[in-house]
Amino acid sequence: MRRWVDEKRQEKIAERELKLLEKGFNFGKKLYKARDELHER
Repeated sequence: MRRWVDEKRQEKIAERELKLLEKGFNFGKKLYKARDELHER
């Protein structure tokens, strides 16, 4: 039972983190649309 609870907890954490990644990054005043743009400069 404890393993099942731990797995469910990990699933919730993973879902929350994936939503955060989908939201995108805010790089401060200069807003880049993608992380790759930082490496082009």
